Amino acid sequence: MVRSRDRWWRRGRRVCHRRAVRCRGWRGHRRPGERVRVRQQQEEAQAQGRADHDPVRDGHSGHRPRDTTVRPAVGRHHRPDLEPAGRTRRCGHNADEQGPLGLADEFVHLLRFGSGVLDLVVAEEKTTVGAVVLAYRGDALIVVQRAADPFGTVVLRRVTLDQAVDELYEIILRLDAAPTTPFTLPRKALQSAFDALISDLPSEDDVRPRKLPPRVVEEILGQHGVDDRVSRRMVQYLQPVLGNGQAGVARRSGPDDDWHRAGDEIRWLDTENGRYQLDGDGDWMSVNPFAPEEIRAALRKLASALR
Repeated sequence: MVRSRDRWWRRGRRVCHRRAVRCRGWRGHRRPGERVRVRQQQEEAQAQGRADHDPVRDGHSGHRPRDTTVRPAVGRHHRPDLEPAGRTRRCGHNADEQGPLGLADEFVHLLRFGSGVLDLVVAEEKTTVGAVVLAYRGDALIVVQRAADPFGTVVLRRVTLDQAVDELYEIILRLDAAPTTPFTLPRKALQSAFDALISDLPSEDDVRPRKLPPRVVEEILGQHGVDDRVSRRMVQYLQPVLGNGQAGVARRSGPDDDWHRAGDEIRWLDTENGRYQLDGDGDWMSVNPFAPEEIRAALRKLASALR
């Protein structure tokens, strides 16, 4: 009887899929002595911050949980079967000798064969947050990493594309639009003046930069077409800077299948006066008040290009 039960156990552990996704046996069945090993491994998991890991429940008696998503036997050129929203996994132990597993596998697949990515970078005073949404029609995978995380954790979530837009919006700091009228700045003149101002910076890390007198700064700005009116506006409205951000859509294209920006980006600047949207890629840059509802609408417009 024991021998027959052991044979059943081995059959329950068989590889049931050519992609090496393992089937689990009956959840209540445990071999003799397994409860002791499970208890010991759970105590070890608690010490390592993995108290929710059950080796038998996860179908593997080693140190990492197996992904239990059974996929159809199709090639990687087909659309992945995205599960309902709400499942979250932190990167780590998401690959074996066959390649990526679970959400990591879907991330790689969508990166190669999805309709594009919507990326967001938000820089605040003390930290930076980066997020990427990979989409196929209405399904999406959102990837978020925070620079302040000491472990460099990358969080992946299956969501709908609409939910992904909402999560991107939640990352952005709430700030009202600046209470000013729109104005313009000479982009090329500002860039030339900025390049001239930083050209004298020392290349050595341990050497402090030389502080330029205000008169010298004004002369450099004037030489590159930045007059007093522009300087006053920059000082009055755009200082001090609290943070900034940008978002846009990228797709693979060209003979080398490289990533290229598709369409316009949205960019903004956070100041003590409020938030400004920076727009324009020509000789002039427009500076406009940027309200929270306008950011949400702009993110939705970018996401619509991925459907």
